[in-house]
Amino acid sequence: MTPKKNNINEPTFGNVNGHDWVDLGLPSGTKWATCNVGASTIYDCGSYFSWGCTETPTDGVYSIETCPTYSKQIADISGRSSYDVAKLLWGNEWCIPTKEDYSELLKYCKFSIVQIEGEELYTLTGRNGNSISFPKNQIAIGKSKQNFSGSSMVKVIKVQLWLSTPFSDRLGYTMTCTDEGFRALYSCGKYNGLPIRPVIKTTK
Repeated sequence: MTPKKNNINEPTFGNVNGHDWVDLGLPSGTKWATCNVGASTIYDCGSYFSWGCTETPTDGVYSIETCPTYSKQIADISGRSSYDVAKLLWGNEWCIPTKEDYSELLKYCKFSIVQIEGEELYTLTGRNGNSISFPKNQIAIGKSKQNFSGSSMVKVIKVQLWLSTPFSDRLGYTMTCTDEGFRALYSCGKYNGLPIRPVIKTTK
């Protein structure tokens, strides 16, 4: 597939149900949100959810016990309102991106780190010149949000967000970024809390 050429009559930015999207010129026509679920600006990480959960834990504890999807065989949850918090909160047009959506993003977009108003943002720019940015986020474990750790062999993660595709009954795939760029598919325990960046799929 080749990058989509935008028709001059076709907008490359828009808003659906009060949430902004941007067209990155991807072959699939998928449009990416400019903010995470629960965020009001690009600098805000938004809300933290366990994989496949449509609410944050009522007691504020992210654990195996509070994650009903943990250790269960559940197929891809994108567009399934019982599991897809993007669709539930933002409307039917929106959904959590799949691992295929993420792979397309990596293939057709260029990575950079930009400084805006003193904030460091991890940015992907499409071949049409449009871009989306991600703020640093943490991971919610137990009652707290923690910074990611690293080592001489593993670079410190700066951005990690859920994808809709399960890796196993206990792990879900994630979008993952270090200072060197967004990485190929990583996974994380389903009970951990991570942000979500929704997408809109184009019907062909």
